[in-house]
Amino acid sequence: MRRLVMTVAALVLLVAACGDDEPAATSGAEVTTPGTEVANTTEATEMVDFPAPIGALDVVLRMAIKANQPDPLAILEVVAEFTLYGDGTLLVADPDTRGADLPGLIEFQVDPTGIQLLLNAAADHGALDPLDSYGSTDVADGDTTSFVVDAGSVQTGFGVYDLAGESGDVTAEQLAARGSLVELRNLLRDYRTLLGSHIVSERPYALQAVAVFGLERGSGADVGFPFDLEVAGESIETRVLPVQCLIVTGSDVDVLTTLLTDAEPVSRWLINGNSWAIVLRPVLPDEGGCAELAEG
Repeated sequence: MRRLVMTVAALVLLVAACGDDEPAATSGAEVTTPGTEVANTTEATEMVDFPAPIGALDVVLRMAIKANQPDPLAILEVVAEFTLYGDGTLLVADPDTRGADLPGLIEFQVDPTGIQLLLNAAADHGALDPLDSYGSTDVADGDTTSFVVDAGSVQTGFGVYDLAGESGDVTAEQLAARGSLVELRNLLRDYRTLLGSHIVSERPYALQAVAVFGLERGSGADVGFPFDLEVAGESIETRVLPVQCLIVTGSDVDVLTTLLTDAEPVSRWLINGNSWAIVLRPVLPDEGGCAELAEG
């Protein structure tokens, strides 16, 4: 959905043509005088009212930055950076826990107008009518930025490799579309500014389930892991090699978080006398089991 925006130059020409007549009405534009401020420039323009789903498990808008690496554990540990649900629940990655053994999330409640602000931002930046192709850049092992949008009448899901990349086989149209999606990414990362007073509440997200991914690897582990991935877990296929996976729920989440709190960060865990490389990530409310998480 592309918006037609009247430029300042066009407004100047319009005023000149009208001379001393009554000022022409402008669609959705808020006129200010010295000393006045516009509290939210997004709301100062006319918004489209999208009939988005309202369910607590309905993903209305999601952004994830997915790794493209030969290590399957590095791929599997990525959790969506921004997820908005139909009931107004917003889960975002907690920057203070970046790099932790188990990254955290912040849970916000967003009011209906805030949901519409986010959907309009997605529409304004091309996420509701993505290109068939965004070209290819000459960057190796770059990240893929993926977007999922459900505006009710329109649903999209797509990813762009090396989103900010400019060199390579990229047309002018593709470059412009990439730039617009970079702006959307930055808006979603600056969600507090975009939403303002439409954030109703905020709290740390209470984990309901944690995904454990592991590979037997290396040696030198001296800290025991509380769950036997070989027995209790299941083998999932990745594009590189099989990985053991276990979804931890209920009181086992407390066991796991207590262990991580008390233990020093380690790169290897001991399971049945063998050394394992393990990564953990929160399971979001709409996500399923190991196989679904492996599919990405």
